[in-house]
Amino acid sequence: LARRLLCRHHHRGVQLFRLKRYEAAHAAFDKSAAFFTRWAWLDRHRHLLLGTAGHHEFVSLARYNQAQCLAALGRTQEAVRVLDALLDDRPATVPAIALRNVLQDGCQQPSKETNPDRWFTK
Repeated sequence: LARRLLCRHHHRGVQLFRLKRYEAAHAAFDKSAAFFTRWAWLDRHRHLLLGTAGHHEFVSLARYNQAQCLAALGRTQEAVRVLDALLDDRPATVPAIALRNVLQDGCQQPSKETNPDRWFTK
């Protein structure tokens, strides 16, 4: 119950992204990032509190997913800026590095190799 409540914006963003409602998904991920930025201790202790064993923090996931949404909307430069900001804070976020490289190489949409479904915390 706690996990469902605390991660509601994240889960909603994932659901909307899968439905290809990228603007709405971007907004949901923005809310998720704001929540987990404000309550950073929840994100740091997510493995104990939420039963989440994922390596990436929810704030990082939210930023990456925002970039995915922007890329899907064709707003590549904004997506790259979001990824650059993420990588400034978390330089070892491999999926963000891969997505940024794809976007900087001129691809408008991320390939399946950078699909967030592969590393979402569901």
